[in-house]
Amino acid sequence: MTFKTLGFLRSLGMIPFGIKLEMHGKMPFPLIFPAIEGMDEVKKIYEEAEKKKSGVRRQKSEDTG
Repeated sequence: MTFKTLGFLRSLGMIPFGIKLEMHGKMPFPLIFPAIEGMDEVKKIYEEAEKKKSGVRRQKSEDTG
């Protein structure tokens, strides 16, 4: 991200700042995300919402048709 906003040379100057952030635990690990617990429940909620949403659309089209 800093390459796009600051350019290459100014980004190199940010390396010490990044190292300090890392040493204090302030940098997130972009490639290592913890697993979200209960993800199956969230997927079920979205599936049910989509079913209800499509059912409402179907009812409206039948009422107008």
